[in-house]
Amino acid sequence: MTGPDPNSPFTPPQPPPPPPPTGDQGGSFYPNQPENWYYPTPPGGPQDQERNIIGIIALSVAILGFICACIPLLFIVGWVLLAAAIVLSIIGLAQSGKTKGTSIAALITAIVGCIVGVIVFTVVQLNAFADLFSKEGDTPPSEQSSAPDEPNETHSGEDTSVENPAPMGTTFNSEEWDVTVVNFDPDMTDEVVAEDIVGEEPEDGYTYGVAELELTYTGDGSEDPWFDIELAYVTEDDDVINYSDSLVDAPDNDIFGVGRMDKGDTETANFAIEIPEDDDGVLQITPGWDEDDVFVQID
Repeated sequence: MTGPDPNSPFTPPQPPPPPPPTGDQGGSFYPNQPENWYYPTPPGGPQDQERNIIGIIALSVAILGFICACIPLLFIVGWVLLAAAIVLSIIGLAQSGKTKGTSIAALITAIVGCIVGVIVFTVVQLNAFADLFSKEGDTPPSEQSSAPDEPNETHSGEDTSVENPAPMGTTFNSEEWDVTVVNFDPDMTDEVVAEDIVGEEPEDGYTYGVAELELTYTGDGSEDPWFDIELAYVTEDDDVINYSDSLVDAPDNDIFGVGRMDKGDTETANFAIEIPEDDDGVLQITPGWDEDDVFVQID
């Protein structure tokens, strides 16, 4: 059986085929997709980061360590605190869901504190070495005159030596300072240990002595005697022990607490130093930056 003949008069007319699609027909690329696309918020919604308690602790420890690292007597304490701050800041940075700002600030503060602490420690040690080796340039005893017999007189200190020390109470003049050794107590261990922030006992066979100095600033402007005045103890065997080697606090007016002095100001400063027991030595004083050492008898 065949289909209807289109040319037959009995075949009904057929509708024309639809025209081909032209241009944009409108609508969405996907017919069933809504025109306004959006991304739904994940379940639970956005959450704020929590405060980093460890970072706050690290920053506090770093600041305290920075301050201690700048104080010669607290070098060790400062370095221990800075090391702890670095560890805490790293732990704070490793915590997820916590703020990082305080941990980053603590880490930066601790690193800068370490650098500053090393610089301050190096300066103090260089001063100690300078005092130790300056003794090599002293004039031989055979060429020196005897020390002054009367205390409390003005003296340049040029004719003093370990063998010929000046008496206690002599005032030494330098370019910017008048320095008088008022007193020296060779057995102040209990007082120094009680005053010192660490409370470290002296080594076996040693004791803490305290020298009391009266300082008058005669230079221009102002100056801190801690930067200029040095004190050491010369043993019977000619070993030189600098007070900064002990790093302990003297009772009452410690040299580190005197502060800056203006021209004409007079202050009393105490120096704590670790010395051998029952040793008949002398005090060595440096009465100003780049000044020659002078020597004072203890008895």
